[in-house]
Amino acid sequence: MSPEERAEYDRWQRSHKPGAPAKRAAARAEREANARFRESAQRSDARPPTAEGQAIAARIAELEDERTRLVRTTPDDEGVFG
Repeated sequence: MSPEERAEYDRWQRSHKPGAPAKRAAARAEREANARFRESAQRSDARPPTAEGQAIAARIAELEDERTRLVRTTPDDEGVFG
């Protein structure tokens, strides 16, 4: 076998894994499903925020600011309910 033929054969072997056809088909289907999921996950981040989502984010920011203020003004030994 010439070096070129050997290289071609090695490439073929790498692309044709041994095993049962059903097992290879299941692995291929899983790879395709994973690729579709990755693609859809990337697209879902591109949606514009809804009014409700913006309101929730604003309320979360308000509550975090309030928590920060309360933690700073509360003495360490009393706690929040002191």
